Amino acid sequence: MVSGHEAATSPSVDTTSTLSRLRPGQSGVVVDSRLSEDDAAALRAMGLRPSARIVLCRSGEPCIVRVDGGLGCTCRIGLAKPLADRVIIELSDDQAGVRGGTRRGS
Repeated sequence: MVSGHEAATSPSVDTTSTLSRLRPGQSGVVVDSRLSEDDAAALRAMGLRPSARIVLCRSGEPCIVRVDGGLGCTCRIGLAKPLADRVIIELSDDQAGVRGGTRRGS
């Protein structure tokens, strides 16, 4: 049996993923990338930047991502898998906490 302290400090759910590993409909926030300066600049110009809210519309190649730019602005962009593999997303709470039918903290 795990004590309350151990349960509270044990990492139970990984809340980050690469963009290429998301399932259609999953959403989150861009937290990091492992891109060249040129690739990062190109994606920033299209709105895919740290703290951008995204929803995966279609997986595969290209993966189609909806980028919510704030103030009601959204756009969809297609990314080749090598780029999507290097964009790190923090999943939304409602999706990160659900694994195998159990909610984080239950």
